[in-house]
Amino acid sequence: MRNKRKKKLQDLRAIAYTELEEFEAVIEARDGEYTEEELDKKDELLTVVEKLDRELAQEEQHDKLAQANSHIVTSDAPPPGGDESNITVKNRIKPFESLGEQLLAIQAAYQPGAPVHEGLREINAAAGLEEGIGSAAGFLVQTDLSAELLKRQYTTGLLTSRVRRIPIGPTANGLKVNKIVESSRASSTWGGLIIYRGAEAASMTATKPAFGIFELSLIDSIGLYYATNDLLQDSTALTGILTEGFTEAFDLHISDEIINGTGAGQA
Repeated sequence: MRNKRKKKLQDLRAIAYTELEEFEAVIEARDGEYTEEELDKKDELLTVVEKLDRELAQEEQHDKLAQANSHIVTSDAPPPGGDESNITVKNRIKPFESLGEQLLAIQAAYQPGAPVHEGLREINAAAGLEEGIGSAAGFLVQTDLSAELLKRQYTTGLLTSRVRRIPIGPTANGLKVNKIVESSRASSTWGGLIIYRGAEAASMTATKPAFGIFELSLIDSIGLYYATNDLLQDSTALTGILTEGFTEAFDLHISDEIINGTGAGQA
């Protein structure tokens, strides 16, 4: 039954994404500029695709949990002739279902004398950080939850949805990129390429483009939010507000730097 639902979601997602691509192709073939109505239509199509992506992600997560659960030893006693060190932990850590749920666990972890949620320890331990954490390095956001925040920003932003994104490895802190060195096109392009007329063949001079390298270094962008006590009682509302809020805030921040960034400690 679950496999049937997953297949249906995959088919619906394929149809929705095809419709989105066809819609964007029509706009690009025309002039690439969206009217207000067309932007609303694109938002609707993106929302449908994102909703189906979330449902599929939940199905994938359920499959992983089910597979992991099938290997759990239900007894705390060692198997006959076995070693206690080989016993699988009976109560496996359930991943956080939402950003709000994890944030509430983080907030609780900083209360005097409060225990740290095992899910928080597991996430940081998987990233190679110490398990005590808290005061030492904070807590990492669960990978799929942080990825969803970034995905929303780069699919809905007017400028951020148009930038070129280059993934880098988890241990990298920058990137070197080749560039064309060109400060003027008054007499040449690409820093030195010149085109001649045939009648000037006798005076042609060999030319070549000018290439260089520039380095991109990672510098964190940090968002700070103070939640009210009411929101700290409702993980669903907290998820909604923070997801929408930080998506728009980081989109505005990055869009401003795309246009006005100086390159000194910013884009």
